[in-house]
This record gives sequence, structure tokens and C-alpha cells, in this order.
Amino acid sequence: MAEDLVGADLADVERDLVEGLAPSSYDSWTVLFDEYAGLTTELLPHARALAADPRWVDFAQAALRAAAERGRQVREGSREYRSDKLFAQDEAAVLERALLTALAVDADWVGLGIDAMDLASVAPGAAKTLPSQAAVYALARAIVSVPTPEAIAGMERVRAGCRNASVVKKLCKYVADARAALPAMPWGLRVPEGATFGKRELGAWLTTLEHGWLRDAQWSPDAWVATLYARPELADAASRLIWVADDGSSFLGARDAWADASGSPVALPEATVRLWHPRSSDAEGRDLWRRRIIAERIDQPIRQIDREFYSEPFDVAGIRVDVHVLMGVARKEGWTSSLDEFSRKAAEVRVVLSCDRELNPFSEGQARLFRLEVRDAALDADFGHARPAEAPEGRPEVVLSELLRSADLLVSVSAVGIEASPEIGWDALPQTPHGILATRREILGHLLAELGDPRVGLEQRHVTVGSYRIHLATASVTRDGEQIEVTPARHDLWAPPDPLVNKILGTVVALLHPV
Repeated sequence: MAEDLVGADLADVERDLVEGLAPSSYDSWTVLFDEYAGLTTELLPHARALAADPRWVDFAQAALRAAAERGRQVREGSREYRSDKLFAQDEAAVLERALLTALAVDADWVGLGIDAMDLASVAPGAAKTLPSQAAVYALARAIVSVPTPEAIAGMERVRAGCRNASVVKKLCKYVADARAALPAMPWGLRVPEGATFGKRELGAWLTTLEHGWLRDAQWSPDAWVATLYARPELADAASRLIWVADDGSSFLGARDAWADASGSPVALPEATVRLWHPRSSDAEGRDLWRRRIIAERIDQPIRQIDREFYSEPFDVAGIRVDVHVLMGVARKEGWTSSLDEFSRKAAEVRVVLSCDRELNPFSEGQARLFRLEVRDAALDADFGHARPAEAPEGRPEVVLSELLRSADLLVSVSAVGIEASPEIGWDALPQTPHGILATRREILGHLLAELGDPRVGLEQRHVTVGSYRIHLATASVTRDGEQIEVTPARHDLWAPPDPLVNKILGTVVALLHPV
């Protein structure tokens, strides 16, 4: 079939093919065909559904193989070279859909798309033009949408070999975007054979490991050892983290030297293994592990034993945020915005943060938050597209905790205060959130010193009272990672007309002198 497609119009062949697809496959294809679908719709479920149709898979493989053959003919001189004319725009879109379906199921024929990208990126001879910029960008977009470690490495090789400066610059951006999206993929922890593995790569790998809490990453015992202990750098990180098996046992340590929270040696259970999360443990279990981590001075590579965890949405009503900062952090954290709402979804849980004004990427100034709520993502409309059925993923309590932790980060980084008193208008406070936080920290440093209590401390973003931590941007309180409610007490300390400073001081007094 590939030989027949080398000289054919790929878009015409695709149109003829999809008319005979099963209705469910056709519906998924229409989503991928919509060039704007990725802005409002999750593409991965539709790409997976389409990849389950044998007729489409045969065509997609043949299309990518034919695309590579066209490029090979140009490079070898058997096909006339014309700058950026190897594929029409709609043919490039066909290649994007073909590669997207391969990536969605981590198929072994993803390499066909990388070959096609490579051969479309370099002109014969020394010319700095290329056979098809449209195809290079289309295939790169597919990798950004559903990245795999091998596809990212392949795109980097294409970038290194390309001679067109503007295309190289664009591919740099695509590579960065693909790396940022990789942690959400089930295969994100895989390290390509022969890949270099430095500090940056280890950091990205650990980020991917953390992201596994949002999709209930789990392994059989053998797969766990093969994945987490495959390289010395990974084994060192894995040995300093707590793991839990389906049989309820938890353990930590180097390979074949695992021990439980009391330090007693344990054998690797014959059960599914996951990364331990404080929300899925009881208070006694968390305390036992915390004691061992502290006693042995184990430097954990990610926040685990002291990780903040949440059981339900916290109150954000009245918190003022810097819109520019909020939009930037939301984009980095994987939140999407629509009118006056931000939302982030994992498994079948969606957390929504709403405010008092409609926002867009160009919005400036401040906004007031209304509420933080949890919705069943399965009930959300998918903008007119029927989403293919998939088995629910993730343990709800851990997924919810991680989504709320992300929301807390959004609010705390962008917050500038809570409901202003009549004496101070927010227009008179043009500082950035960072500047406001620094000012608030300096004021609190002087005021807290008046208490003269050694249990009170001041950190970069928190006031500490023993094991309690009070956030300087939101006044939220946690103890050993768990968020708790504390009613601020009345106090006689002088304070500026900043409601948040007063709330923090009242909370400190309440913790120092519980009723």
C-alpha cells in the first residue's frame, strides 16, 4: 500500500478511506481532523480509539512510510527538489493524524514518522531550504500532543541536522513543549537506550514520577525493578522514596535491601507497586515513616513524606490575585481557562477555580477569586465531541489531593492579599505578588519578634509555629503536610490595615494559645 501512496495525494486517499470506517472510528477521526480541536478537546482518547481500527492503522503506517520514501527520493535525486513543495498543507495534516495515532498507543512504528520528519527537513546539497516545512511542523505538533521519550529524542536529532535557522528555532520550542508534556504520559519514565542522562534529565524524570500520582502509575514487581532501578542515577533516587504494594505493605531502600517504616528488612511483595502518597496512608503510618526519614536523615529527591495533601477544596473566596501571574502559573501547571474559570482534570476528577472577571492571555491587573470546587469530569461536556469510553484511572483520594495541591500553588503564587479594607484600595498597591510577599514578610518579621516565642519562625513563604506552617499569601495552615482549619484569635499586636497580616497574626496567636 505504501508504494501506491508515494505518488498519490494523501488527503484524497484519506477522505476515501474514512468513509468506510466504523462510526466510532469516524467520530474520532473528525475530532482529529478539526485543527482547533486540541484547544478545547482532549485528543488522546480519540487518537487511541482511532488506533484501534485496523483499517486506519494500515493506512497510517503506509502514509508515513510513503512520506519517508518521497523524502528519500528527493535526497537521492530521483525526485525533483522544489523548496517546501514535497507535501501540500492538507497532506501534512494527514501525516500529523497518522503519527498522532501511533504515539497514542506507543506503537513500534512511531519511527516511521521520525524518518519522514528527518527526510523532509534537509534539502539535497548545501541549500538551507527544506523539502517540506509543513510536514516537519505537522509531525512535530503530533509529538508535542502525545510525546514519547524516543519521539522527543528523534525530534532533537532532526533539529540538530536541519540547516534552516527559523525551522531550528521552531523545533527548539516544540522540543521544550514536548518535554513539558511528557510527565503526563504513561511511558514518561522510560529512558531511551543510549540516551545521555544528566542533572536536567534526572529532574525531568522525577517530575514525571511525581505526575504518576495523577494517573495512578503502577507496576508489577519485575517491571518496577526494571523501570526504577535500570540506571544508577534512577536507582539512587528510587532507593530514597517510599513505595507501597497492593497488599498494604510499604518499604524503602536499595535494590534487594528494602525495609519497612520500622527499619525491618522486607522482601519485595508479589503485588502491584505504587509510589507511596501521604493522603493514602493513615496518621500512624505517616508518623512512622516521618520518624524514620528524619532519624536516618534520608534526603528524598521529591517532596513525599512532608508533601502537602488535601481531602476537600479549601476556601479561596475573596483572595485577590495578580492576573498575569495566575495565567502564567496556570499554563505551566496544565490548567485550562474558559471565560472566568480555570480547570484541571485527572482521571474522572476536575477541579475548577472561578473568579470575578473573564480572563484571556492578554489580561492584566487583579481578579478576586470566588470558589474552588470539584466536579465529575465524566459529566462535563467535551465541546460537542463524544468522548470514547475509557476505564477510570487513578485512586480518587490521591488524584483529588494532587489537583487541590496544584490549585493551592496557583493561588499562593499569584495572591496579593484578601478582601481589602476600605482604607486601602488595590489600585494603590501596584507591587507584584513577589514584592507584596516580601513586604508582608518584613512587616511580620518585626511583629512576630514582639511575641518573643521560640516556637515561631519566619521562612521565605511561611510563618512556622512548631509543626504548623502558615502561608504568607493565603494564610492557609498545614501541619505535617495536612491542611487544617484554624480560627484566628483576637490579639493586641499592632498591625497595618492589611487583612491578611491580621489573619496571619491571629492564627499564630491561636496556635500558640489554644483554647
